[in-house]
Amino acid sequence: MGRNHANRIVSEIDPIYANKDWEPESFQPPTYRVAAYARVSSDKRDHGCSLESRQHFYETAIGAQPTWKFVGLYADDGILGASARNHKEFDRMVADCKADKIDLIVVKGFSSFSNRVTDCLDKVQLLLSINPPVGIYFEESQVCSFITGKENFLIEVAKAWGLKVG
Repeated sequence: MGRNHANRIVSEIDPIYANKDWEPESFQPPTYRVAAYARVSSDKRDHGCSLESRQHFYETAIGAQPTWKFVGLYADDGILGASARNHKEFDRMVADCKADKIDLIVVKGFSSFSNRVTDCLDKVQLLLSINPPVGIYFEESQVCSFITGKENFLIEVAKAWGLKVG
């Protein structure tokens, strides 16, 4: 049975498929708008270099993914223990997520995303509650909030902060 015959049968079963282009090469996977989030050194000497190197790294790494489009780097001061109120770039990134400009955020690790486990979970929940949800990919542990089961994701978060699991 040839391809045209099979397409005709499917089209006869459900007319909605009559005008469907059945050629496999016509399928285009979705392109995801991917941002990177980083906390950079607050040391004045290292700040510019660190920010430049992270920008270059993320542009290259995200650009290497065929279905990803780099939409920017959001970087906050990396002072440990600093209040979340000082994370203006994170707030700007969340606003861009709510404006449907970002589909996925890439971050180096859990501790780069937040100083405390509870803050990390709150931020992940916030991003997943946006319509449409925004995923977070943590490079070091290769965990994505979209595709990792909730239980596995929580286990990875707990491990990242040295909490006993199981």
